Amino acid sequence: MPGFGIQSSNDFLNEGFAWAKEVALSHVMTGLRGSIPWYWCGLLDRVSFYIRDFVHQAPAAHLLGLDVENLTMLRAYAATQTAERQWY
Repeated sequence: MPGFGIQSSNDFLNEGFAWAKEVALSHVMTGLRGSIPWYWCGLLDRVSFYIRDFVHQAPAAHLLGLDVENLTMLRAYAATQTAERQWY
């Protein structure tokens, strides 16, 4: 997956970023049969994604090249906003 990277003279920074990027990309759930493109946004023991966590993670996901996932997740949230739910 293309996306943001860094290059520094500080090996600790380079290695830390590479580790964090690998962990973040390991939580991408795109390609699961019958599922929209998405990434894990919430506690790992919950099978879902949550708007609170999504708004914190979406900017970093964009930098990692996860724009399709961001868009489909945002559309999924928007689809649940109904008058019956008082737009929550």
